[in-house]
Amino acid sequence: MKAITFHGVGDVRATDVADPRLVDATDVLLRITTSAVCGSDLHQYHGRGGGALVQTGALMGHEFMGVVEEAGAAVRSVQVGDRVVVPFNVSCGQCDACRQRLTSQCSTTGRAVFGAGPVGLLALQSAQLFGPARVFAVDRVDYRLALAEEFGAEPVSLDAGDPAERLRSLTGGRGPDVVLECVGHETPFTQAIQAVRAGGVVSSVGVYVEPSMAFPAREAFFKDLTLKMGICNARAFMTVLMPLVRRGKLRPARIVTHTLALKDAPRGYAIFDAKQDRAIKVMLKP
Repeated sequence: MKAITFHGVGDVRATDVADPRLVDATDVLLRITTSAVCGSDLHQYHGRGGGALVQTGALMGHEFMGVVEEAGAAVRSVQVGDRVVVPFNVSCGQCDACRQRLTSQCSTTGRAVFGAGPVGLLALQSAQLFGPARVFAVDRVDYRLALAEEFGAEPVSLDAGDPAERLRSLTGGRGPDVVLECVGHETPFTQAIQAVRAGGVVSSVGVYVEPSMAFPAREAFFKDLTLKMGICNARAFMTVLMPLVRRGKLRPARIVTHTLALKDAPRGYAIFDAKQDRAIKVMLKP
């Protein structure tokens, strides 16, 4: 079968790899119908993450959906023919059946979202479900800020100066109640802590690959902040989010800007990385 493999910094290719097979009774074998390029894939694309991720021939990608072709004897949650979505590339029951005819593109005073890439734009949509009076989106890419504005956010451009200072100014000197850091980098994490109001919450959902980073501990301490971070428990939220997608309350497909053949994945990674051709979310079809 074909897969996207890593061959050096900025060098990904569609190559032939061994066909998968069932190993354990709890395994399923999927025929992938659609995959997507994730922002965290760029860590690997840039040669970050170490270990097996950056070895020549390492497989790329972890966002995909497909159809069950085979199922092990102990599998109970899905069956052959089911369309399933796999939030990220881990084992142990992370396939969720989509039997609701989904296609393959599937109250506080203020919140701020740092990063208007795919994760940030979807976090922004989710934040709106809680009825905040105002939502701010922080980025420097104009077309991403424009889409954030379409989703109801007030755009805050990094090119206009210090975003923390700007957010405090926009909230009467107070700062947003909640700040979501959706990049996975030291700079926006620090800016989030600087921007949020005293007693507020900073939630970091960006993926970090560095083992450590600078942390403004003194400011976080004296502002009495609540800090949350960690990998999303996608399985737990899937049953809540799927009905909202079906009813149009959430529009994840709106962020998809490119759908390319698998063989064109090198171009997809390149434009996504360089923010060319107004790329936001790149989908790949086998």
